[in-house]
Amino acid sequence: MTVTMFERILGPTFHALPDPLRAAHSTRKQSLWHGHATITRGPGALPNLIATLFRFPKPATDLPVTVSKTVTSRGETWQRTFGNTTLRSHLSATNRGLTERLGLLTFSINLDFRDNALHWPVTHAHLGPIRLPHWLLPRSEAREFAQNDQFHFDIALFAPITDALIVHYRGALTPYNIS
Repeated sequence: MTVTMFERILGPTFHALPDPLRAAHSTRKQSLWHGHATITRGPGALPNLIATLFRFPKPATDLPVTVSKTVTSRGETWQRTFGNTTLRSHLSATNRGLTERLGLLTFSINLDFRDNALHWPVTHAHLGPIRLPHWLLPRSEAREFAQNDQFHFDIALFAPITDALIVHYRGALTPYNIS
C-alpha cells in the first residue's frame, strides 16, 4: 500500500493521530468531505482587503462547506468551498515539512502534533521566488482535532505587521467519499 503525503511528512506521529484526523489525511486518490463552518473576519480595511484577495469567505454562521482533495504527482490539490466561495490551494511535501501554494504565494508549514491536535504554523513564505521577510509573514493559529469522533478545524489568520485578525473559520467535516 502506498504511503500518503501526510504519512511521509509526519512519520510515526501519523499513527498517533486520532482516527478522524488520520482519515482526513489518508487520501490516496481523491476524497470529498462535507460539513459546516462559522466564519469571522477582522474589522478594518487591511484585513478585509487581504481576506478578499485570498478569496476567504465572508462572515457566516453554520455555512455549508465541501472540501475536495485530489492527489497529484506533486502533492495534493485542495478545493474548499464555503457556501458560494471557493478557495483552492496545492500542498506539497518538502524535506522540511509541508508547503501550501495559493496563487503566487507559497507558505512553509511545520506540522506539529501536540495536545491531541495537529497544528499548522506558518514558518516562511515566498512570493514567487522571493522569500518574504519574517515581519511580512501572516501569523496563523491553525489546528485540526477530533471531537465526538468527528474531524474539526479551527483556523485563524492574522495580518503581518498589525497582527489584526484577517479571517477565522472553524467547523467540522464528515467524509463523503474517500479513495
